[in-house]
Amino acid sequence: KLRSPRCREGFDLHLYPVGGPDPDSPSGWGWRLPVACLTPRSRGRLTLRAADPLVGPRIDHRYLSDPAGEDRAGLVEGLRLARRLAARSPLRDLLGPETAETAGAECEADLARVVDATVSHYYHPVGTCRMGPATDPAAVVDGRGRVHGLANAYVADCSIMPTVPRANTNLPAVVVGERIAGWLLAS
Repeated sequence: KLRSPRCREGFDLHLYPVGGPDPDSPSGWGWRLPVACLTPRSRGRLTLRAADPLVGPRIDHRYLSDPAGEDRAGLVEGLRLARRLAARSPLRDLLGPETAETAGAECEADLARVVDATVSHYYHPVGTCRMGPATDPAAVVDGRGRVHGLANAYVADCSIMPTVPRANTNLPAVVVGERIAGWLLAS
């Protein structure tokens, strides 16, 4: 985990090495050093496709959609940091040459194009049923997971988190679920 110059507290970037079969590699195995933005400002949307509950929802993550461009700028800085790290021995010898996606990208605009072409999920989407007071038009549930305006309807997972955590969501999901289940059992 790293802090870009844009970050004022904690950390805002995550570099995580990933290895696996790679048909383009002479050894048949390759490594990547992806960069993740842990403090995204872009906000996605979840909408219904149909009134039928068996039809899955439409999920639009809206990556890199924040008006100020902070997410893109942070990922560009992350690419710079990852490249500097990967260029140093012994990591340089283990990773090998840069992929075509990033090789030759030097200026801000080149790196921004790489980010735009390769941006993907980070497995931590949250907030589709955001927690907050009933007076907040963006809030879906209250502080105990009760759905505003519905009786006996609760949400007990990471979708109630109002902001994306800077960590994996598996443990917070368990905590949220157990806490709300405890409240329901006690009532």
